[in-house]
Amino acid sequence: MKQLKILLLPSIIIFFSVVVYGADCIDGSRIEQGTGLPIDGNCVEPPTLPYPNKYDCGAGMRLIQGTADTCIAGIEVGDPGPYPPLIECPSGQRLKQGTEECIDVPNSSPVSLTLVSVLNDDIRETSGLANVNGKIYTHNDSGGSNLLYEINASTGEVIRSITVNGATNVDWEDLAYDDTHLYIADIGNNLGNRTDLKIYKILKSDLNTNLTVNAETIAFSYTDQIKFTYDLFSTPYDAEALIAYNGQLYVFIKNWADHTSKVYSIPTVPGSYEVTSVSEKALDVMVTGAAIDGAGSSVALVGYTNSYDTDTPFKSMIVKLSNFAGNNFFSGSIAECEIENSQVVGQVEAILFNTPSEFYLSAEGITVLSVEYPAKLYKTEIIE
Repeated sequence: MKQLKILLLPSIIIFFSVVVYGADCIDGSRIEQGTGLPIDGNCVEPPTLPYPNKYDCGAGMRLIQGTADTCIAGIEVGDPGPYPPLIECPSGQRLKQGTEECIDVPNSSPVSLTLVSVLNDDIRETSGLANVNGKIYTHNDSGGSNLLYEINASTGEVIRSITVNGATNVDWEDLAYDDTHLYIADIGNNLGNRTDLKIYKILKSDLNTNLTVNAETIAFSYTDQIKFTYDLFSTPYDAEALIAYNGQLYVFIKNWADHTSKVYSIPTVPGSYEVTSVSEKALDVMVTGAAIDGAGSSVALVGYTNSYDTDTPFKSMIVKLSNFAGNNFFSGSIAECEIENSQVVGQVEAILFNTPSEFYLSAEGITVLSVEYPAKLYKTEIIE
C-alpha cells in the first residue's frame, strides 16, 4: 500500500522501581508477583481474588507470576482463597495473573535481518513474495500494473515481467500458492470502503516461460462488515496477507484500529462469496504479509506498527504460529519477535519460507526527508 512513510525514533524508556503491588506498570514491564519490581513482560490488571505465591513449589520457593512451572526463592504463604488451577500454557505464552487465560510472552531477542539484495526500481513497491517452481516472484501494490515479476534473489534484478490477463491492480498486497495455482490478493483497503475485493487465480504451469498468463477471479466481501466509511488509516477491514492451506485461502486482516487480526476463510473456486472469520488475535503489529511452510505446520506473519500513531515508536515484527488446531491459526504457540533496527529495515511488506529454517522478507522503497531508499530483499532464520 502507498502511504506517507514516517519512521519514529525509539522512545527513551526510563525504568523506575516500584515498591507496592498493583502500582502502575512501566512501559514494556509488568509487576513480578510478590516483589513489586518491574521485569520484562506485559502489564496485567490486579486479580479480583488474592493470587497465591505458591502452587507446587518446594519449601521456601514460589512461582514466578504468569508461569506454570518456574519456581524462585520466596516466602511460603498459606492458601489465601480460591485461585485458578495449575495450567500448562503453550510455548511462547504464560498465564495471565489471576486467571486461567494464556497470553503471549514477547520474545526478548530481536531478529537480525541479512540484506540479500537491493531490488530493481521496477519493483519499488514490492508487496508480495512467492516461490513457484523454484522461481521467486513479486509484484507492486496500489497504482502498479497487472504484472508479476520473476526476480533474481541474489542480485535483485527482474528476470521476466509477466502480464496477468483478466486482472487489474487496484491494490495487490500478497501472493499465495498451492500445488497447482498461484493466487494474487487484490485486498488492500486503506479506507475500508472497497466493495470489489478480489483474489486472482493463475495456473502455476503457465508461469514457467510465458510472458502472459490468464487469471480467474474469486470475489468476496466480509460478512461482518456493515460500515464502509472510516477515517484515514483507522479501518479494521484493510488486509495485506494471504495463505493457501488445506484447499482453502485465508486472509489475515491488517487492522488499523487496534491491531486485532481476524482470519477469513475463502474458497479457491472462482465465484463470489461472503466470508466469515474463523479466528482472531490481538497482536503487537498490523499484519502486512503471511506465509506457510511446505509441511503446513507453521505460519509466519510480518507486520509493523501504525506509523501515524505518534505515541508508539515504529517497529516491525515477525510472528510465528505453530502447533495450531485446524484452521484456528492462533490456537497454538505464538512467538512474536521484533525486527532489529526496524527504522533502518523500513516497511516490511512480505514474507516467504525459503527452507524449513529460514525465510525471505521484502521491504518497500521509502522516502524519508526527501531522501530515497530502495526496496530491499532480506533473509533471516526462523524463530524457534
